[in-house]
Amino acid sequence: MFVACTAKPVQVVEEVDLAAGGADLTGDRMRCVGGRQAAFDPWGAELLYLRADPDRAVVRRLRTGEEYEVRAPSRMVWRAEPTGAPGWVRFHVVPRDTDGDGALTDPRLCAGLRGGGRPT
Repeated sequence: MFVACTAKPVQVVEEVDLAAGGADLTGDRMRCVGGRQAAFDPWGAELLYLRADPDRAVVRRLRTGEEYEVRAPSRMVWRAEPTGAPGWVRFHVVPRDTDGDGALTDPRLCAGLRGGGRPT
């Protein structure tokens, strides 16, 4: 997996294979809001990625390469992002079956504008 920030030119100093470290590369149905596999903090200092082990997220400090694991809540983790505050991660979870199909699945956008484009 390669991650790039488009706000300003990026100089690639090191390439890291996150999949080899157990990163979950599974996508979801919300392509219009970016991938769920990895996210930068607001300052671009940390990169968070989800582990294939569903109850873990990893925050990588880009300057040092140091990583630390954060235990996820006991819900289905949909997405996660570092907040920029050291040690804090925002988890987006699926707490219950919201579409009535009998399964916990990733949210998706409502079809068409009549649904208001809200996740279901």
